[in-house]
Amino acid sequence: MKVVFKEGSNIVESLNIYYGGVGPTLVKVGRTCQKLVGRSWGEELLADACWLLEEEVELSDSAHRGKVEYQKTLTTSFFFKFYMQVLQELRERDVNVCHLPLEYLSALKPFKK
Repeated sequence: MKVVFKEGSNIVESLNIYYGGVGPTLVKVGRTCQKLVGRSWGEELLADACWLLEEEVELSDSAHRGKVEYQKTLTTSFFFKFYMQVLQELRERDVNVCHLPLEYLSALKPFKK
């Protein structure tokens, strides 16, 4: 996943999202990316992105139902973590972004067993 912003802002200039493991080849979610370009990196974008990803990422019906739901959840979760990382970087650069609830920060911590 890669996002580029208009200089000094949180407005998405370009966005590329690819997923592996959800199809026979690498999957680019181009429609989702196109619909998010030109928008502010905020909670409304996050909500719309999750909905758009759910619509665009097509998983084989031949897969076991649990596996399909798991993969759909992973695509959303990976985007959420990416969103949070980018939001944190924007805040560190003093770009005006929405408030980041402290409980969301756990998504940025490395997973430990």
